[in-house]
Amino acid sequence: MLKSGDYLPGERIRIEAVIGEGAFGVVYRAWDETLSRRVAVKALRRDAPGMGSTTFGKYVDRFRREARVQAQFTHPHIVHVYGLVEQGDALYLVMEFVDGSNLRDELAQRGPLPLEEAVQLTLDLLDALAAVHKHPWDIVHRDIKPSNVLVADGRAKLTDFGLAQLASESSRSVLGGNHPGTPLYMSPEQERTVAYLKPASDLYSVGCVLFELLTGRPYKQVDDDPNALLRLRPDALPALAQMLQRATAEDPAQRYRRAAEFAAALRAWQRELQAARKAEQARQQREAEATAQVETTHKQREPEEKARREIARQVEIERHKRESEQARSTRSIKESHRILEKSYVKTLNWSFVLWWVLASTLGGSAGSAVRGFVLNTLFNGVDSVIWVISGAVFGAIIGVCQWWILKSHIRRAGWWIVANIVGWFLASIVGWVVSNTNISWFVGQIVIGACQWWILKSYIRKSGWWILASIVGGGVGIAVGGMMGNVVGLFGGAVVNSVIGNIISGSFLRWLLKNHKI
Repeated sequence: MLKSGDYLPGERIRIEAVIGEGAFGVVYRAWDETLSRRVAVKALRRDAPGMGSTTFGKYVDRFRREARVQAQFTHPHIVHVYGLVEQGDALYLVMEFVDGSNLRDELAQRGPLPLEEAVQLTLDLLDALAAVHKHPWDIVHRDIKPSNVLVADGRAKLTDFGLAQLASESSRSVLGGNHPGTPLYMSPEQERTVAYLKPASDLYSVGCVLFELLTGRPYKQVDDDPNALLRLRPDALPALAQMLQRATAEDPAQRYRRAAEFAAALRAWQRELQAARKAEQARQQREAEATAQVETTHKQREPEEKARREIARQVEIERHKRESEQARSTRSIKESHRILEKSYVKTLNWSFVLWWVLASTLGGSAGSAVRGFVLNTLFNGVDSVIWVISGAVFGAIIGVCQWWILKSHIRRAGWWIVANIVGWFLASIVGWVVSNTNISWFVGQIVIGACQWWILKSYIRKSGWWILASIVGGGVGIAVGGMMGNVVGLFGGAVVNSVIGNIISGSFLRWLLKNHKI
Protein backbone atom coordinates (compact mmCIF):
# COMPACT_ATOMS: atom_id res chain seq x y z
CA MET A 1 0.00 0.00 0.00
CA LEU A 2 1.39 3.37 -1.04
CA LYS A 3 2.08 6.18 1.39
CA SER A 4 1.87 9.93 0.99
CA GLY A 5 4.91 11.11 -1.00
CA ASP A 6 5.42 7.79 -2.82
CA TYR A 7 5.51 7.74 -6.63
CA LEU A 8 3.84 5.27 -8.96
CA PRO A 9 6.41 2.88 -10.40
CA GLY A 10 8.08 4.48 -13.42
CA GLU A 11 5.79 7.56 -13.34
CA ARG A 12 6.08 11.16 -12.11
CA ILE A 13 2.81 10.74 -10.20
CA ARG A 14 3.14 11.52 -6.51
CA ILE A 15 0.66 10.10 -3.97
CA GLU A 16 -0.95 12.75 -1.68
CA ALA A 17 -3.61 10.98 0.37
CA VAL A 18 -6.05 8.07 0.54
CA ILE A 19 -9.56 9.21 -0.45
CA GLY A 20 -11.33 5.85 -0.59
CA GLU A 21 -10.82 2.27 0.39
CA GLY A 22 -12.66 -0.98 -0.32
CA ALA A 23 -12.20 -4.69 0.29
CA PHE A 24 -9.90 -5.22 -2.70
CA GLY A 25 -8.76 -1.74 -3.65
CA VAL A 26 -7.69 1.73 -2.58
CA VAL A 27 -8.23 5.11 -4.26
CA TYR A 28 -5.60 7.84 -3.84
CA ARG A 29 -5.46 11.51 -4.59
CA ALA A 30 -2.23 12.17 -6.46
CA TRP A 31 -0.35 14.85 -8.39
CA ASP A 32 0.88 14.32 -11.95
CA GLU A 33 4.11 16.28 -11.99
CA THR A 34 4.60 15.81 -15.72
CA LEU A 35 1.31 17.41 -16.76
CA SER A 36 0.80 19.49 -13.56
CA ARG A 37 -2.63 18.21 -12.79
CA ARG A 38 -4.34 16.41 -9.96
CA VAL A 39 -5.42 12.84 -10.65
CA ALA A 40 -7.06 9.91 -8.91
CA VAL A 41 -5.22 6.59 -8.70
CA LYS A 42 -7.17 3.37 -8.20
CA ALA A 43 -4.96 0.53 -6.96
CA LEU A 44 -5.74 -3.21 -6.74
CA ARG A 45 -4.59 -4.71 -3.43
CA ARG A 46 -2.86 -8.04 -4.02
CA ASP A 47 -2.42 -8.52 -0.25
CA ALA A 48 -6.09 -8.02 0.61
CA PRO A 49 -7.63 -10.78 2.77
CA GLY A 50 -9.32 -13.44 0.61
CA MET A 51 -7.51 -12.31 -2.52
CA GLY A 52 -6.53 -15.70 -3.92
CA SER A 53 -4.98 -16.27 -7.31
CA THR A 54 -8.33 -16.86 -9.01
CA THR A 55 -10.00 -13.86 -7.43
CA PHE A 56 -7.02 -11.67 -8.15
CA GLY A 57 -7.05 -12.79 -11.76
CA LYS A 58 -10.71 -11.80 -12.08
CA TYR A 59 -10.02 -8.36 -10.62
CA VAL A 60 -7.06 -7.88 -12.94
CA ASP A 61 -9.36 -8.63 -15.90
CA ARG A 62 -11.91 -6.21 -14.49
CA PHE A 63 -9.26 -3.51 -14.09
CA ARG A 64 -8.06 -3.94 -17.63
CA ARG A 65 -11.63 -3.95 -18.99
CA GLU A 66 -12.49 -0.82 -17.01
CA ALA A 67 -9.39 0.97 -18.30
CA ARG A 68 -9.94 -0.14 -21.89
CA VAL A 69 -13.69 0.67 -22.00
CA GLN A 70 -13.62 3.90 -20.03
CA ALA A 71 -10.70 5.21 -22.05
CA GLN A 72 -12.94 5.16 -25.14
CA PHE A 73 -14.84 8.21 -23.94
CA THR A 74 -13.99 11.86 -23.47
CA HIS A 75 -17.48 12.79 -22.34
CA PRO A 76 -18.22 15.51 -19.75
CA HIS A 77 -20.32 13.07 -17.71
CA ILE A 78 -17.92 10.10 -17.82
CA VAL A 79 -14.79 10.00 -15.66
CA HIS A 80 -11.76 10.12 -17.94
CA VAL A 81 -9.10 7.41 -17.76
CA TYR A 82 -5.52 8.59 -18.37
CA GLY A 83 -3.65 5.30 -18.17
CA LEU A 84 -3.02 1.88 -16.65
CA VAL A 85 0.25 1.27 -14.84
CA GLU A 86 1.33 -2.37 -14.32
CA GLN A 87 4.39 -3.60 -12.46
CA GLY A 88 4.46 -7.20 -11.48
CA ASP A 89 1.25 -7.98 -9.57
CA ALA A 90 0.56 -4.26 -8.94
CA LEU A 91 -2.02 -2.47 -11.11
CA TYR A 92 -2.77 1.26 -10.94
CA LEU A 93 -5.59 2.92 -12.88
CA VAL A 94 -4.91 6.67 -13.33
CA MET A 95 -8.13 8.67 -13.78
CA GLU A 96 -9.61 12.14 -13.72
CA PHE A 97 -9.82 13.52 -10.19
CA VAL A 98 -13.40 14.51 -9.29
CA ASP A 99 -13.43 16.87 -6.33
CA GLY A 100 -16.73 15.78 -4.84
CA SER A 101 -18.54 12.70 -3.58
CA ASN A 102 -20.76 9.97 -4.96
CA LEU A 103 -24.56 9.77 -4.92
CA ARG A 104 -24.56 7.15 -2.19
CA ASP A 105 -22.78 9.54 0.19
CA GLU A 106 -25.00 12.44 -0.91
CA LEU A 107 -28.13 10.44 -0.04
CA ALA A 108 -26.65 9.38 3.30
CA GLN A 109 -25.86 12.99 4.21
CA ARG A 110 -28.82 14.84 2.72
CA GLY A 111 -31.63 12.36 2.26
CA PRO A 112 -33.99 12.74 -0.73
CA LEU A 113 -32.80 15.40 -3.16
CA PRO A 114 -34.86 18.30 -4.53
CA LEU A 115 -36.87 17.41 -7.63
CA GLU A 116 -34.94 19.48 -10.14
CA GLU A 117 -31.54 18.45 -8.77
CA ALA A 118 -32.41 14.74 -8.88
CA VAL A 119 -33.72 15.04 -12.45
CA GLN A 120 -30.66 17.02 -13.59
CA LEU A 121 -28.26 14.41 -12.16
CA THR A 122 -30.31 11.70 -13.89
CA LEU A 123 -30.09 13.62 -17.19
CA ASP A 124 -26.31 13.76 -16.83
CA LEU A 125 -26.27 10.00 -16.25
CA LEU A 126 -28.52 9.42 -19.29
CA ASP A 127 -26.32 11.62 -21.48
CA ALA A 128 -23.33 9.53 -20.44
CA LEU A 129 -25.17 6.26 -21.21
CA ALA A 130 -26.32 7.62 -24.58
CA ALA A 131 -22.67 7.95 -25.54
CA VAL A 132 -21.81 4.53 -24.08
CA HIS A 133 -24.64 2.71 -25.87
CA LYS A 134 -23.73 4.30 -29.23
CA HIS A 135 -20.19 2.93 -29.10
CA PRO A 136 -19.41 0.28 -31.75
CA TRP A 137 -18.42 -2.16 -29.05
CA ASP A 138 -22.12 -2.40 -28.08
CA ILE A 139 -21.35 -1.64 -24.43
CA VAL A 140 -23.81 -2.17 -21.54
CA HIS A 141 -22.53 -0.82 -18.21
CA ARG A 142 -24.33 -3.43 -16.02
CA ASP A 143 -23.42 -1.68 -12.72
CA ILE A 144 -25.39 1.59 -12.64
CA LYS A 145 -25.80 2.47 -8.95
CA PRO A 146 -25.40 5.54 -6.69
CA SER A 147 -21.84 4.68 -5.60
CA ASN A 148 -20.70 4.58 -9.25
CA VAL A 149 -21.96 8.11 -9.99
CA LEU A 150 -19.66 10.90 -8.81
CA VAL A 151 -20.98 14.41 -8.14
CA ALA A 152 -19.06 17.68 -8.33
CA ASP A 153 -20.52 21.18 -8.61
CA GLY A 154 -24.03 19.73 -8.99
CA ARG A 155 -23.17 17.62 -12.06
CA ALA A 156 -22.80 13.85 -12.35
CA LYS A 157 -20.02 11.69 -13.81
CA LEU A 158 -20.34 7.96 -14.49
CA THR A 159 -17.44 5.70 -13.48
CA ASP A 160 -16.43 2.06 -12.85
CA PHE A 161 -16.88 0.19 -16.14
CA GLY A 162 -15.30 -2.93 -14.68
CA LEU A 163 -18.47 -5.05 -15.16
CA ALA A 164 -19.35 -3.65 -18.59
CA GLN A 165 -20.71 -6.07 -21.18
CA LEU A 166 -18.95 -5.91 -24.57
CA ALA A 167 -20.22 -7.38 -27.83
CA SER A 168 -17.03 -9.38 -28.21
CA GLU A 169 -17.70 -11.02 -24.86
CA SER A 170 -21.29 -12.08 -25.50
CA SER A 171 -20.39 -15.78 -25.66
CA ARG A 172 -18.30 -15.39 -22.45
CA SER A 173 -21.29 -13.85 -20.66
CA VAL A 174 -23.57 -16.62 -21.70
CA LEU A 175 -21.15 -19.41 -20.89
CA GLY A 176 -19.96 -17.73 -17.69
CA GLY A 177 -23.28 -17.99 -15.80
CA ASN A 178 -25.45 -15.15 -14.50
CA HIS A 179 -24.61 -11.54 -15.17
CA PRO A 180 -22.52 -9.69 -12.58
CA GLY A 181 -23.86 -6.55 -10.95
CA THR A 182 -25.49 -5.17 -7.80
CA PRO A 183 -28.85 -6.94 -7.12
CA LEU A 184 -30.65 -3.80 -5.82
CA TYR A 185 -30.18 -2.10 -9.20
CA MET A 186 -30.10 -4.99 -11.66
CA SER A 187 -32.84 -5.31 -14.25
CA PRO A 188 -35.02 -8.44 -14.13
CA GLU A 189 -33.29 -9.90 -17.22
CA GLN A 190 -29.83 -9.14 -15.81
CA GLU A 191 -30.74 -10.74 -12.50
CA ARG A 192 -32.62 -13.81 -13.76
CA THR A 193 -31.16 -14.74 -17.16
CA VAL A 194 -27.85 -15.24 -18.93
CA ALA A 195 -29.18 -13.66 -22.13
CA TYR A 196 -27.29 -10.93 -23.94
CA LEU A 197 -28.28 -7.60 -22.35
CA LYS A 198 -29.47 -4.55 -24.25
CA PRO A 199 -29.38 -0.85 -23.29
CA ALA A 200 -32.86 -1.14 -21.73
CA SER A 201 -31.20 -3.03 -18.86
CA ASP A 202 -29.09 0.02 -17.97
CA LEU A 203 -32.17 2.27 -18.29
CA TYR A 204 -33.97 0.10 -15.72
CA SER A 205 -31.04 0.71 -13.34
CA VAL A 206 -31.24 4.46 -14.04
CA GLY A 207 -34.94 4.37 -13.07
CA CYS A 208 -33.99 2.69 -9.78
CA VAL A 209 -31.36 5.35 -9.09
CA LEU A 210 -33.80 8.20 -9.87
CA PHE A 211 -36.43 6.67 -7.55
CA GLU A 212 -33.85 6.48 -4.74
CA LEU A 213 -32.72 10.08 -5.35
CA LEU A 214 -36.33 11.24 -4.99
CA THR A 215 -37.41 9.08 -2.05
CA GLY A 216 -34.20 8.11 -0.22
CA ARG A 217 -35.23 4.44 -0.45
CA PRO A 218 -34.06 1.74 -2.93
CA TYR A 219 -36.72 1.00 -5.54
CA LYS A 220 -36.69 -2.77 -4.95
CA GLN A 221 -37.21 -2.35 -1.19
CA VAL A 222 -40.52 -0.54 -1.71
CA ASP A 223 -43.77 -2.48 -2.00
CA ASP A 224 -44.93 -3.16 -5.54
CA ASP A 225 -47.11 -0.06 -5.63
CA PRO A 226 -47.49 1.99 -8.84
CA ASN A 227 -48.23 5.06 -6.70
CA ALA A 228 -45.19 4.58 -4.42
CA LEU A 229 -43.36 7.63 -5.76
CA LEU A 230 -46.32 10.00 -5.24
CA ARG A 231 -46.98 8.47 -1.83
CA LEU A 232 -43.37 8.92 -0.66
CA ARG A 233 -42.75 12.18 -2.53
CA PRO A 234 -46.04 14.14 -2.77
CA ASP A 235 -44.43 17.06 -4.62
CA ALA A 236 -43.42 14.79 -7.54
CA LEU A 237 -45.75 15.37 -10.47
CA PRO A 238 -47.79 12.47 -11.91
CA ALA A 239 -45.93 12.79 -15.26
CA LEU A 240 -42.63 12.01 -13.49
CA ALA A 241 -44.20 8.99 -11.80
CA GLN A 242 -45.39 7.72 -15.19
CA MET A 243 -41.88 8.06 -16.65
CA LEU A 244 -40.44 6.07 -13.74
CA GLN A 245 -43.06 3.35 -14.18
CA ARG A 246 -42.08 3.05 -17.84
CA ALA A 247 -38.33 3.01 -17.10
CA THR A 248 -38.74 0.22 -14.49
CA ALA A 249 -41.21 -1.92 -16.41
CA GLU A 250 -40.62 -5.69 -16.03
CA ASP A 251 -40.75 -6.21 -19.79
CA PRO A 252 -37.78 -4.57 -21.55
CA ALA A 253 -39.98 -3.93 -24.60
CA GLN A 254 -42.19 -1.58 -22.54
CA ARG A 255 -39.25 0.52 -21.35
CA TYR A 256 -37.56 3.41 -23.09
CA ARG A 257 -35.56 2.00 -26.00
CA ARG A 258 -32.71 4.48 -25.82
CA ALA A 259 -31.19 6.73 -23.16
CA ALA A 260 -31.89 9.74 -25.39
CA GLU A 261 -35.61 8.91 -25.42
CA PHE A 262 -35.71 8.73 -21.62
CA ALA A 263 -33.71 11.98 -21.42
CA ALA A 264 -36.06 13.73 -23.89
CA ALA A 265 -39.07 12.83 -21.72
CA LEU A 266 -37.30 14.12 -18.58
CA ARG A 267 -36.27 17.35 -20.32
CA ALA A 268 -39.85 17.96 -21.48
CA TRP A 269 -41.00 17.47 -17.89
CA GLN A 270 -38.17 19.74 -16.73
CA ARG A 271 -39.27 22.49 -19.13
CA GLU A 272 -42.87 22.19 -17.94
CA LEU A 273 -41.73 22.37 -14.32
CA GLN A 274 -39.50 25.35 -15.03
CA ALA A 275 -42.35 27.09 -16.88
CA ALA A 276 -44.68 26.42 -13.95
CA ARG A 277 -42.03 27.69 -11.51
CA LYS A 278 -41.46 30.81 -13.63
CA ALA A 279 -45.20 31.42 -13.80
CA GLU A 280 -45.41 31.04 -10.03
CA GLN A 281 -42.42 33.33 -9.54
CA ALA A 282 -43.99 35.87 -11.92
CA ARG A 283 -47.24 35.66 -9.97
CA GLN A 284 -45.40 36.14 -6.69
CA GLN A 285 -43.44 39.02 -8.23
CA ARG A 286 -46.67 40.65 -9.38
CA GLU A 287 -48.17 40.20 -5.94
CA ALA A 288 -45.02 41.62 -4.34
CA GLU A 289 -45.08 44.60 -6.73
CA ALA A 290 -48.78 45.12 -6.09
CA THR A 291 -48.16 44.96 -2.34
CA ALA A 292 -45.26 47.39 -2.67
CA GLN A 293 -47.44 49.68 -4.78
CA VAL A 294 -50.18 49.57 -2.16
CA GLU A 295 -47.66 50.31 0.57
CA THR A 296 -46.17 53.17 -1.49
CA THR A 297 -49.62 54.57 -2.19
CA HIS A 298 -50.48 54.23 1.48
CA LYS A 299 -47.30 56.09 2.45
CA GLN A 300 -48.06 58.79 -0.13
CA ARG A 301 -51.60 59.13 1.10
CA GLU A 302 -50.66 59.01 4.76
CA PRO A 303 -50.08 62.82 5.02
CA GLU A 304 -53.45 63.41 3.32
CA GLU A 305 -55.13 60.96 5.65
CA LYS A 306 -53.41 62.61 8.60
CA ALA A 307 -54.62 66.03 7.44
CA ARG A 308 -58.17 64.71 6.97
CA ARG A 309 -58.10 63.18 10.44
CA GLU A 310 -56.87 66.47 11.88
CA ILE A 311 -59.68 68.37 10.12
CA ALA A 312 -62.22 65.86 11.38
CA ARG A 313 -60.78 66.23 14.87
CA GLN A 314 -61.07 70.02 14.70
CA VAL A 315 -64.66 69.74 13.42
CA GLU A 316 -65.45 67.40 16.30
CA ILE A 317 -63.89 69.84 18.76
CA GLU A 318 -65.98 72.69 17.34
CA ARG A 319 -69.11 70.57 17.53
CA HIS A 320 -68.42 69.79 21.18
CA LYS A 321 -67.86 73.47 21.84
CA ARG A 322 -71.19 74.38 20.24
CA GLU A 323 -73.00 71.63 22.11
CA SER A 324 -71.37 72.79 25.35
CA GLU A 325 -72.38 76.40 24.71
CA GLN A 326 -75.89 75.31 23.78
CA ALA A 327 -76.07 73.23 26.94
CA ARG A 328 -74.94 76.20 29.02
CA SER A 329 -77.44 78.41 27.18
CA THR A 330 -80.19 75.87 27.74
CA ARG A 331 -79.31 75.68 31.41
CA SER A 332 -79.42 79.50 31.55
CA ILE A 333 -82.82 79.60 29.88
CA LYS A 334 -84.13 76.92 32.21
CA GLU A 335 -82.73 78.80 35.17
CA SER A 336 -84.39 82.00 33.93
CA HIS A 337 -87.67 80.16 33.53
CA ARG A 338 -87.27 78.75 37.00
CA ILE A 339 -86.63 82.23 38.44
CA LEU A 340 -89.55 83.70 36.50
CA GLU A 341 -91.76 80.85 37.59
CA LYS A 342 -90.66 81.38 41.17
CA SER A 343 -91.37 85.11 40.82
CA TYR A 344 -94.72 84.37 39.23
CA VAL A 345 -95.70 81.96 41.99
CA LYS A 346 -94.73 84.56 44.55
CA THR A 347 -97.24 86.98 42.93
CA LEU A 348 -100.03 84.47 43.40
CA ASN A 349 -100.66 85.33 47.04
CA TRP A 350 -104.01 85.56 48.74
CA SER A 351 -104.56 89.05 47.41
CA PHE A 352 -105.43 87.34 44.13
CA VAL A 353 -108.41 85.70 45.88
CA LEU A 354 -109.42 89.07 47.38
CA TRP A 355 -109.31 90.77 44.02
CA TRP A 356 -111.11 87.86 42.43
CA VAL A 357 -113.94 88.03 44.99
CA LEU A 358 -114.15 91.82 44.69
CA ALA A 359 -114.21 91.78 40.90
CA SER A 360 -116.69 88.91 40.73
CA THR A 361 -119.00 90.46 43.37
CA LEU A 362 -118.90 93.90 41.81
CA GLY A 363 -119.39 92.39 38.40
CA GLY A 364 -122.29 90.29 39.66
CA SER A 365 -123.87 93.29 41.42
CA ALA A 366 -123.47 95.46 38.37
CA GLY A 367 -124.81 92.72 36.18
CA SER A 368 -127.77 92.16 38.46
CA ALA A 369 -128.55 95.88 38.48
CA VAL A 370 -128.40 96.09 34.71
CA ARG A 371 -130.44 92.94 34.37
CA GLY A 372 -133.09 94.24 36.82
CA PHE A 373 -133.21 97.58 35.06
CA VAL A 374 -133.66 95.86 31.71
CA LEU A 375 -136.32 93.51 32.93
CA ASN A 376 -138.36 95.79 35.21
CA THR A 377 -137.94 99.29 33.81
CA LEU A 378 -137.44 98.91 30.08
CA PHE A 379 -139.72 95.95 29.45
CA ASN A 380 -141.92 96.07 32.53
CA GLY A 381 -142.05 92.35 32.97
CA VAL A 382 -140.16 89.12 32.40
CA ASP A 383 -140.14 87.72 28.93
CA SER A 384 -138.24 84.55 28.00
CA VAL A 385 -136.18 86.19 25.30
CA ILE A 386 -135.45 89.23 27.39
CA TRP A 387 -134.54 86.99 30.34
CA VAL A 388 -132.04 85.04 28.28
CA ILE A 389 -130.53 88.14 26.69
CA SER A 390 -130.27 89.88 30.03
CA GLY A 391 -128.48 86.75 31.34
CA ALA A 392 -125.91 87.12 28.55
CA VAL A 393 -125.44 90.81 29.48
CA PHE A 394 -125.02 89.77 33.11
CA GLY A 395 -122.36 87.23 32.08
CA ALA A 396 -120.54 89.80 29.96
CA ILE A 397 -120.25 92.23 32.86
CA ILE A 398 -118.96 89.54 35.24
CA GLY A 399 -116.61 88.21 32.53
CA VAL A 400 -115.07 91.64 31.96
CA CYS A 401 -114.45 92.07 35.66
CA GLN A 402 -112.88 88.62 36.02
CA TRP A 403 -110.84 89.11 32.81
CA TRP A 404 -109.22 92.14 34.41
CA ILE A 405 -107.93 89.84 37.17
CA LEU A 406 -106.91 86.92 34.86
CA LYS A 407 -105.22 88.83 32.03
CA SER A 408 -101.92 88.87 33.95
CA HIS A 409 -101.93 85.07 34.45
CA ILE A 410 -103.15 83.41 31.25
CA ARG A 411 -102.72 84.22 27.60
CA ARG A 412 -105.78 85.20 25.54
CA ALA A 413 -107.80 85.89 28.69
CA GLY A 414 -110.35 87.74 26.54
CA TRP A 415 -111.92 84.42 25.76
CA TRP A 416 -112.92 84.32 29.44
CA ILE A 417 -115.53 87.02 28.63
CA VAL A 418 -116.94 84.87 25.82
CA ALA A 419 -117.08 81.85 28.12
CA ASN A 420 -119.04 83.85 30.72
CA ILE A 421 -121.47 85.22 28.12
CA VAL A 422 -122.13 81.73 26.72
CA GLY A 423 -122.33 80.22 30.21
CA TRP A 424 -124.81 82.76 31.59
CA PHE A 425 -126.77 82.69 28.34
CA LEU A 426 -127.22 78.93 28.69
CA ALA A 427 -127.84 79.24 32.46
CA SER A 428 -130.65 81.77 31.80
CA ILE A 429 -132.31 79.34 29.40
CA VAL A 430 -132.16 76.60 32.06
CA GLY A 431 -133.48 79.03 34.72
CA TRP A 432 -136.42 80.09 32.56
CA VAL A 433 -137.29 76.45 31.87
CA VAL A 434 -137.21 75.31 35.52
CA SER A 435 -138.68 78.62 36.86
CA ASN A 436 -136.54 78.41 40.02
CA THR A 437 -133.94 81.03 40.85
CA ASN A 438 -131.78 78.80 43.10
CA ILE A 439 -131.80 75.91 40.64
CA SER A 440 -131.13 78.36 37.83
CA TRP A 441 -128.15 79.73 39.76
CA PHE A 442 -126.78 76.27 40.61
CA VAL A 443 -127.16 74.94 37.06
CA GLY A 444 -125.70 78.18 35.80
CA GLN A 445 -122.56 77.56 37.88
CA ILE A 446 -122.16 74.12 36.28
CA VAL A 447 -122.62 75.48 32.77
CA ILE A 448 -120.37 78.48 33.43
CA GLY A 449 -117.72 76.25 35.04
CA ALA A 450 -117.71 74.01 31.96
CA CYS A 451 -117.31 76.99 29.59
CA GLN A 452 -114.57 78.47 31.72
CA TRP A 453 -112.82 75.08 31.87
CA TRP A 454 -112.66 75.11 28.05
CA ILE A 455 -110.57 78.30 28.37
CA LEU A 456 -108.43 77.10 31.30
CA LYS A 457 -107.54 73.65 29.89
CA SER A 458 -104.95 75.19 27.54
CA TYR A 459 -103.13 76.89 30.42
CA ILE A 460 -103.61 74.74 33.50
CA ARG A 461 -103.08 71.01 34.15
CA LYS A 462 -105.92 69.30 36.01
CA SER A 463 -108.23 72.11 34.84
CA GLY A 464 -111.21 69.76 35.15
CA TRP A 465 -111.16 70.51 38.84
CA TRP A 466 -112.37 74.01 37.99
CA ILE A 467 -115.83 72.67 37.13
CA LEU A 468 -116.03 71.05 40.56
CA ALA A 469 -114.87 74.30 42.15
CA SER A 470 -117.68 76.22 40.36
CA ILE A 471 -120.28 73.70 41.45
CA VAL A 472 -119.08 73.64 45.08
CA GLY A 473 -118.70 77.40 45.20
CA GLY A 474 -122.13 77.94 43.63
CA GLY A 475 -123.83 75.39 45.89
CA VAL A 476 -122.28 76.68 49.11
CA GLY A 477 -122.95 80.27 48.07
CA ILE A 478 -126.63 79.56 47.37
CA ALA A 479 -127.03 77.74 50.69
CA VAL A 480 -125.32 80.40 52.78
CA GLY A 481 -126.93 83.25 50.83
CA GLY A 482 -130.37 81.72 51.28
CA MET A 483 -129.89 81.49 55.03
CA MET A 484 -128.54 85.00 55.28
CA GLY A 485 -131.35 86.36 53.10
CA ASN A 486 -133.79 86.01 56.03
CA VAL A 487 -131.53 88.29 58.07
CA VAL A 488 -130.11 90.83 55.64
CA GLY A 489 -132.81 90.71 53.02
CA LEU A 490 -132.84 89.51 49.46
CA PHE A 491 -130.12 91.85 48.21
CA GLY A 492 -127.88 91.10 51.17
CA GLY A 493 -128.37 87.36 50.60
CA ALA A 494 -127.36 87.73 46.97
CA VAL A 495 -124.19 89.58 48.00
CA VAL A 496 -123.33 86.91 50.57
CA ASN A 497 -124.01 84.25 47.93
CA SER A 498 -121.61 85.91 45.51
CA VAL A 499 -118.91 86.50 48.12
CA ILE A 500 -118.94 82.98 49.55
CA GLY A 501 -119.09 81.31 46.15
CA ASN A 502 -116.26 83.40 44.71
CA ILE A 503 -114.07 82.88 47.78
CA ILE A 504 -114.27 79.13 47.16
CA SER A 505 -113.84 79.33 43.39
CA GLY A 506 -111.13 82.04 43.60
CA SER A 507 -109.10 80.03 46.12
CA PHE A 508 -109.26 77.00 43.94
CA LEU A 509 -108.30 79.01 40.84
CA ARG A 510 -105.29 80.40 42.71
CA TRP A 511 -104.21 76.83 43.63
CA LEU A 512 -104.48 75.71 40.00
CA LEU A 513 -102.53 78.69 38.68
CA LYS A 514 -99.82 78.33 41.31
CA ASN A 515 -99.26 74.57 41.14
CA HIS A 516 -100.50 73.36 37.76
CA LYS A 517 -99.92 76.09 35.25
CA ILE A 518 -98.58 74.75 31.93
